[in-house]
Amino acid sequence: MDDIPPLDSDDDLLNKQRLIKQQLIDRIAQITAKPKPTYEIDGQVFKWNEYLDILMKQLQRINELLAAEDGPYEIQTFLDP
Repeated sequence: MDDIPPLDSDDDLLNKQRLIKQQLIDRIAQITAKPKPTYEIDGQVFKWNEYLDILMKQLQRINELLAAEDGPYEIQTFLDP
């Protein structure tokens, strides 16, 4: 089982999520700066509005994940009798 990579730490995962968020924001900015219509070339259809919707949903989900990391948290502790 030496070929299994070690799990990322919580900080590593949080940093990766922040990087993904920034990449999504950058791509959305590129698309919205120069909007393109839906078009077809040689049978291949390019639907920019649908692509933008997908990116926006991904951004919403990553924001939800990041918000969950930030809390608020409620920690319950119990004492043994």
